[in-house]
Amino acid sequence: MTTSRLSFREYLLSRRRSFTEAGAHLTELIKNSDFLAVQSARDLEAFLAKHHLKPDAVVYARILWRAYLVARKRRPF
Repeated sequence: MTTSRLSFREYLLSRRRSFTEAGAHLTELIKNSDFLAVQSARDLEAFLAKHHLKPDAVVYARILWRAYLVARKRRPF
């Protein structure tokens, strides 16, 4: 059985959405295929520069990226 590393897209789509501001940001961010395609911190910063999000959405996008990196380390394959 061949498995691959957890992608940012897989991570985002597996996150539980809640009825909070963070949940609203997540829902809006995953609607954007450019955000789902992010593969590096450089990609994330390019996405943020291109899309001119509200400051709190930018903060949340960076929090998601850091949480993804932690989750990826926990899934070593």
